[in-house]
Amino acid sequence: LISVSEPEKGISHSHVKVWKQFLDSGAETAFIMEDDVRFKDGFLSSLKASVEEAGNDFDIIYLSLLPAGDSFEAKSHSEHLLRAKKGVWWLSGYIISRKYAQKLISRLPVVGPVDLWINYQFDESNVFINPKRPVMQRQELTSSNEYSYWHYVRQFSNVFRGKRKKDI
Repeated sequence: LISVSEPEKGISHSHVKVWKQFLDSGAETAFIMEDDVRFKDGFLSSLKASVEEAGNDFDIIYLSLLPAGDSFEAKSHSEHLLRAKKGVWWLSGYIISRKYAQKLISRLPVVGPVDLWINYQFDESNVFINPKRPVMQRQELTSSNEYSYWHYVRQFSNVFRGKRKKDI
């Protein structure tokens, strides 16, 4: 039996809820962030490079991650991206395709913490990571919605224009 803390249950529930809302939206891609993120300097250029280098054939692009020690496995894909096979923790910031969100929903329930469970869904998937980690978890704050990242959303919304129809 796998037990998880109440915060881990809440985080898993939040990600699943957002995936379902994304699928209901009709959009082809979504940029999902947890509420406790910060953007590193050069975030916009790093985001743009990630989207361009992944092309249209990605399932998920991690913009935040914590390599899981010896179980982390990735190989070079391009200048700004690695192709991940396993051992990726954190879901603080990522870009997800409609196809991959559908796959994740079809494999529910989440068993254990969502950032661990999702690694078991990597089979036959195009999983990329940006090793510069342009999105980071804020360590100085407990997770809350007291601060806003919406001013950044307006700035980087142009990055997705022309990449896929109906992008979020």
